[in-house]
Amino acid sequence: MFAALSATNEAIMRAKSRAELYQLVCEAAATGGKFTSTTIALAQPGSDYLRIVAIAGPAAGGASQVTLSISEAHPEGRGACGRAFRSGKACIINDYFADTETTAFHERARLDGTKSGASFPLTVSGRAVGVMIFVATEKDTFTPEFAELLQRLADNLAFALESFDRADEKHKAEERIEYLASHDSLTNLPNRETFNEMLRHAISTADRHRRQLAVLFIDLDRFKVINDSLGHDAGDMLLVAIAE
Repeated sequence: MFAALSATNEAIMRAKSRAELYQLVCEAAATGGKFTSTTIALAQPGSDYLRIVAIAGPAAGGASQVTLSISEAHPEGRGACGRAFRSGKACIINDYFADTETTAFHERARLDGTKSGASFPLTVSGRAVGVMIFVATEKDTFTPEFAELLQRLADNLAFALESFDRADEKHKAEERIEYLASHDSLTNLPNRETFNEMLRHAISTADRHRRQLAVLFIDLDRFKVINDSLGHDAGDMLLVAIAE
């Protein structure tokens, strides 16, 4: 299993996107471990059900058909996966058919030869965003030592997801800064420098194609009266309405 942990860490380093990360980690864990399937499922906004985003292993075809829920109100939410998500802690089932809470999954387990399973929450910024699920064909597969290694694997995956989130936030902030450098933050209209650049380009294009060009200048008479009598918020609303 140490080889699987090493392989998943390498996959985390190589992945260029979340989708690639999910699949590489699942494949590395399924190949290096002793699992019939390894699954990553994520929570969906406003839904009680998880979405499977990656799956690997000999029984991946059957496992991909399983419905997974995070809510105890649904039978599909009472298995290891739902319990791990809600508690924020790993849920280990070393004798699958002796666990009465997992009856919703027993038929699929019989078809795939499942005897034990483990689910680990993926926690990003202090909240569960999904689970990583490991399924095996032998009872008592998930010893405390083995489960500890799998927990490290899940923690590494969650850390990678957090890194992707930080990169997204940084990119959005950079885009916003770039936008504000060329636009008015209130009206979203181009600022003076950007307008002058656009005007120069329009004049050049008109000259090149021998076309006429006009510039419309709008002056708001008595705008100060609105600010003074109704307040600057009302004045801002008027500017936004005119800009639109």
